Amino acid sequence: MPKSGRNLPDGVAKTIVFSNVTLAVSLLYFALFLGYVHLNYSHIVLSDPFPAVFFYVAPAMFVVLLLLSVKLSTEHRVSLSLLIVSTAICIFLAEGYLTLFPRPTPLELRTMRRVSAAAGLGIDFDTRSRLRVVDELTVAGQDVTLAFLPLAYLSDTFDSPDASGRLFPLAGRANTTSVLCNEAGNYPIYDSDERGFNNPRGTWSEAKLDFLLVGDSYTQGICVASEKNIAGRLREVHPRTLNLGMSNNGPLMMLATLKEYAQSFEPNVVLWIFFGGNDLLDLAEERRTPLLNYLEEGFSQGLSDKQQAIDDMVERYMEEAIATERTTARKFVHEPRPSFSLWESLKLARLRSFARLTYRRNEAADYAELQLFARVLGEADRFVNLWGGQLYFVSLPEYLEFARGPTSFQSHSEVMSIVEDLGVPLIDLRETFLEHADPLSLFPLRLRAHYNDSGYALVAETILERIDG
Repeated sequence: MPKSGRNLPDGVAKTIVFSNVTLAVSLLYFALFLGYVHLNYSHIVLSDPFPAVFFYVAPAMFVVLLLLSVKLSTEHRVSLSLLIVSTAICIFLAEGYLTLFPRPTPLELRTMRRVSAAAGLGIDFDTRSRLRVVDELTVAGQDVTLAFLPLAYLSDTFDSPDASGRLFPLAGRANTTSVLCNEAGNYPIYDSDERGFNNPRGTWSEAKLDFLLVGDSYTQGICVASEKNIAGRLREVHPRTLNLGMSNNGPLMMLATLKEYAQSFEPNVVLWIFFGGNDLLDLAEERRTPLLNYLEEGFSQGLSDKQQAIDDMVERYMEEAIATERTTARKFVHEPRPSFSLWESLKLARLRSFARLTYRRNEAADYAELQLFARVLGEADRFVNLWGGQLYFVSLPEYLEFARGPTSFQSHSEVMSIVEDLGVPLIDLRETFLEHADPLSLFPLRLRAHYNDSGYALVAETILERIDG
C-alpha cells in the first residue's frame, strides 16, 4: 500500500509545488529586503521608530513566519501561499498604477508641501520656476541670469578659452545679477562681486580682512537675502568679511578657493564651514578631478588675474545650460515622466514615495575619503598659518537631526576626531541648535531645507561669541 502523499492527483501535486515555490520565493524576497535595508538604510533605526518597524521588524517577522511554515500542514501552506500571492498582486498593481499614472515628481511634491505650509503661516508662496522668474525679469528690462555651480565647470566637455590651458573657475561671473532658490516663499536675487562671489561690491578693495569664509551653499547663503546670510551677519560686527562660499563646494573646492583668493588679504580668521550632510560625498566626486593638484604646495591657476577668461567661460556655460534647461522643461511637459524599472518596482519605489517612506542611504565615508579629508584640512591649516591667520572648523547640523532625532551623518565622530588631531579649533553648531527652544523654527516653513534668516543669524552669533569672546 503506498504511503500518504505519494501518487497524488496531478492537480494536487502542482498545487503543492506552487505553494512551496511561493513560500520559498517569498522567504528569499524578505531576506534580501532585510539585507538591502541594513546595508543601505540602517541609520533609520536610530532616527525614527516607525520606519524601524516597517523596514526591520515587519520583514523579520515575515521571515520567521515563512521559516515556520514548513511545519504547517499542506492545506495551510497552500492557503498561506494563496494569501501571499493575492496580496502581492494587489501591491504590485498599485505600484504599476502609480507608474502609469504618476503622482507629482519629488520637486513638485516639495513645492506643494511648501505652498501648503506657507498658506498655514499666511505667506504667499511664489510657485514660479527659476527660469520663469529670469524670463519675466528680463522682459521687464533687468539683466539677470540663473546662479550656477562651480562644480559644473569640471565637466570634461567644457574647454577653456584661456591660452595657458584648461581653466577651472571657482565662482560665477563677476558683477552679475543672479536668481537663487526659493525655500521660504520668494526668490532672493543677488549681485555677484568683482570675482563672482556673493559679497557687496567693493569688498575686494580691502587691504586686510577680519573674516574669510569658505564652504558650500550654506556659506554662500542659499536661499536668503545677502545681508541675512552668515557673512552678512558677521559684517554687522566685522565689516571686512569676505564670503567665498559657493553651492556644491566640497572640501577640495574649498581648499582650491582658499588658495586662489585668500593669501593676498591675509585674513585674521578663516572659517572652514563644513556641512556633514554632503561634504564628504562631494569629496568622493572631487578626488576624481584635477582639484587634487591643490594638495601640492604652491599650486595655483592664478585665477585672480584671469577674471575676463573666467567671465567668458561662465557666460558661455550659462547660455548653454539655460538652453538645456528650457529643452528639458518642454520634454517634461510633453513626455511621460516615469519609465518602467523592474528594480524600482521590486523595491516598491513609487508606493514608498506615496507613503513618504523614502530615506537617504547610509553616508558613512570610507577610510580613503576620511584620510583624504584629513589631508585637505591639514593643508588648509598649513596654508592659513603662513601669514599667521587662524583656521576655525565650523560644523553645521541639518534638518533631519531635529526632525527625526539622531544625526543621519554617519561619520560625524570620525570627522570631529580629525579636527581635534589637527589642532584646529572647533565650533560645533549642533550643540547650539539642540539648545534652542524650537530648532525647527530655524528652517524655512519648518521644512527640510537650508536655514532661514533666524538660523543663519544663530550661526553667526555663535561664531562671534566663540571668536570675539
